Amino acid sequence: MELPACLISIKVQDLKAKFLVEANSNQYDVAFAGFGTSAALMVHSLEKRGLLSGKRMAILDPVDQQGTVKNFCFWTTPNDAIVTDHEPCIDQRWSRVLAAGNLQELHPLEYCHVNGSQLIASAKEILSRHQSSWFSNRVLDVQPVEGSMVCTTVENQIIASVVLDSRTPEFKTPAKPEVLMWQSFRGWVIESTKTFHDPHCFTMMDVSIEQDGGFQFMYLLPLKENKILVEVTRFGSEVLEDERAEELIKKYLERLTADYKIKDVEKGVIPMCNVPAQPSKHYQHIYLGTRSGAVKPSTGYAFKKMYEQAEVVAAEFLTKSSVKIKKVVPELPGGASSIRSRFGFYDSLLLILLSKWPGYGRAVFSKLYQKVGIVNVLNFLDQKSSLIDDIKIFSSLPIWPFIKSLIWREWHLLKRCRAEWATIGIASLLILWFKTAPESATTVSAIAFVAGLLLIGIPHGAVDHLLESGNFNARINLWFVVKYLIQSALIVMLWWVSPITALLIFLIYSAWHFGQADVEEMSGMAKPGRLKIANLIQGVLTLTILLLSHPTEVNQVFSEYGIGPMSESWQSAASPAAFLLLIFSLLNRSYQGVLGTLLLILTMWLPLMPAFGLFFIGQHSWRSWHHIKKELGVSDWSLYRKSLLFHTGAWLILVLIWITSEFWPPVAGIKMGWPALLFIFLAALSFPHVLAMHGFYIRSARLKNG
Repeated sequence: MELPACLISIKVQDLKAKFLVEANSNQYDVAFAGFGTSAALMVHSLEKRGLLSGKRMAILDPVDQQGTVKNFCFWTTPNDAIVTDHEPCIDQRWSRVLAAGNLQELHPLEYCHVNGSQLIASAKEILSRHQSSWFSNRVLDVQPVEGSMVCTTVENQIIASVVLDSRTPEFKTPAKPEVLMWQSFRGWVIESTKTFHDPHCFTMMDVSIEQDGGFQFMYLLPLKENKILVEVTRFGSEVLEDERAEELIKKYLERLTADYKIKDVEKGVIPMCNVPAQPSKHYQHIYLGTRSGAVKPSTGYAFKKMYEQAEVVAAEFLTKSSVKIKKVVPELPGGASSIRSRFGFYDSLLLILLSKWPGYGRAVFSKLYQKVGIVNVLNFLDQKSSLIDDIKIFSSLPIWPFIKSLIWREWHLLKRCRAEWATIGIASLLILWFKTAPESATTVSAIAFVAGLLLIGIPHGAVDHLLESGNFNARINLWFVVKYLIQSALIVMLWWVSPITALLIFLIYSAWHFGQADVEEMSGMAKPGRLKIANLIQGVLTLTILLLSHPTEVNQVFSEYGIGPMSESWQSAASPAAFLLLIFSLLNRSYQGVLGTLLLILTMWLPLMPAFGLFFIGQHSWRSWHHIKKELGVSDWSLYRKSLLFHTGAWLILVLIWITSEFWPPVAGIKMGWPALLFIFLAALSFPHVLAMHGFYIRSARLKNG
């Protein structure tokens, strides 16, 4: 029996209403993906600023992780904001430390112990006073959908304006010279009938225990007069086994001749890695804690960084009036910029040392605590020491282990530059070829140049539509195509009207683009939205070497544009430019930059077209292609397929320029030849490409520095 039309209409409206009710019931202002220490600190920072009032919050934390509470330690001055904000959760403080057998005063610092259970309980109590809903589900994925973020679990989907994500990230073995180690520990909280340790003094690192092929030490925290945490910690690629840990603790307590009862057990594993934490790709999806790089790579300390991250997000990212947030991924303490700092370099050397030669660990740390004051050590670990302080600290340590780490690190960084070494090898072979058989070398290099343009030179600029959207699967935007063609046409028209003006503008934006690509690809110097003078310097020096080292060929091309020959003084500028570029690369600590400069120096002995091809295809296009591929997370073939449409269009533009070249007005009575037309073609394509890549690099830099 068919339902009347009016009842069918009512039925459809009821279904729509049900859908809207369900969607609204899953719509929140803030969602916490995971609820551990960093999330609890975030709750306190938001509450302190009144940012939780009127907000609907969802907390998604799996059942198997609830109740897993960690305690933390940190050092600071007694009146620091972190102490003021979390005084109720700090259950112990120490003013003295025993390190490597040396008893030292911590003044003006204090070493504090945070009760993790109390911190999380306090955060839960805050949430209970607001509109909060708890879900015992593990978040599987977080994705942006129509202006919101969707948290997908096995059972449901939660929609939120902001997701604060503190889930434990997946750690994979990194490529050398990056290192992944584990700080594994197991401890007993014991009670004794006698006081066997100064209650105002903790033992930071007793390295007198057996090392077991790694680096191990004892850590003692007096909790009450007759209660103490005795903990064994291991730095190494292998996690400390529970049985071995308890055996070491028993032996250590026998040395202390203490009778005791075990009241509690504490254990954990902390990643020690010098690879920058992967940044969030959306400003409404904020990483916290270990996920955002809060863990100090060389020590495992994290509490202060998690506190600082919460303060930054609450104070600078979220707004008080609504759930609106700044449309930029926040730069958080402990992120990628910290890894790239000089302290990140120190962390890398220490991690390499402990990973490759753990036997040095006992000697290094013994010397550190014996010869350097504990306050200086803690300031160094807090990254507050000056360069002079750092030199004094390292001069007190055994130097050979760090030299070995440095050599190992630099060697593997050099091995990474396979593309640069390959291009240098090709340049060297071409130089010999042009010396012995110039005709065949000219033919082969011309074929290779065209092949390089087909394979990567043009394709790396034919995916600009993907950079515009940031989405590999996005449809082609018609307005983007129209805008691209208009920009290219304007450049071609400028060449038609005034080749001299067009050439000058082409050189300026080419210098900027080449410099920006090299600086950002090689050294990660970029800051979001900031034009760096370094980009222009790099690009100007690069073009100076390429053009001024080939005066005869450049003068021939310039003559077709109505430009007179270069003076001899200009021609002699290539060598000083190469020297400056080499210094610039060394200052940036970039092997890619040094090898790229070496390539440019070699191209001085080649004709202009193969020299330009080696730089443009073998260096610039190759680096940009791999950067784009990495950012979009796709394969070479997938990216190449996406480039085919615009790639074909680019060659059609070249054909059009070639066909119409007969009608171009001759400059100074000279018709333009193939090299002159090729530069017009590249100028037409590169102008919109430079604009697209500039936006891409800015977005990339925001993520890298987030």
